[in-house]
Amino acid sequence: FSRSKAGMRTMILTYNERDLADLEHLLRKLIDADDPAAAQMAHTLIGILRDGKGVPKANFRPIILVPIADWARIQSGHADEVTLICTDGTTMTGAEYMEHEFGDILEVAAFHPQEGPVNLYYGKRCANPKQKVMSKLLCPACAFPDCKHSAETTQTHHINAWRYGGMTNMDNLAELCPFHNGVNADNRQGPFGYIDNPNARIHWVAPNGVRVPMTTPGAMELLFD
Repeated sequence: FSRSKAGMRTMILTYNERDLADLEHLLRKLIDADDPAAAQMAHTLIGILRDGKGVPKANFRPIILVPIADWARIQSGHADEVTLICTDGTTMTGAEYMEHEFGDILEVAAFHPQEGPVNLYYGKRCANPKQKVMSKLLCPACAFPDCKHSAETTQTHHINAWRYGGMTNMDNLAELCPFHNGVNADNRQGPFGYIDNPNARIHWVAPNGVRVPMTTPGAMELLFD
């Protein structure tokens, strides 16, 4: 806890990632998504603490990215050595993966080493539900480096802008948080840089032309790099 300044005080909390992911999910459900989130989330959190209602387990199911090599290691008895990435920004050990109850349906996404996701869809500006799921596999978090947003709180972004002819295909989609989706330059000349995906590897390109890979690796990096 910081010292008070102008009637305000700052709290920084570092805790178990699964519990904090549940907390973030709850707070984002209880605020107005059209207004800035931080103050609303803080106000809602204090309300929860004052009322003593507690934080329920998140009712969504994050997608777990499991490269084949890691799956083989898990099956061969080395589960504790494997760390898997989930689309809500958390991680899971191979042992936790084996203990987790996934239900009766296994969703499979196919990826090509150079071209990226195999499933392609055309024609509409807004990505359909399957495209959004596949895009989250490519971008488990906002594609801007060091952004704190996981894929559960991002928007599906056209790498080549829709208004300039960019298609709603898997090879033209990435995940960006609302802020970075807003400042990303459609004409690629803006002060915040832009997103690109050479060889289906999503990068942020800085205004000086330097390519910076995502902080959180996605399906292509985990499967093929």
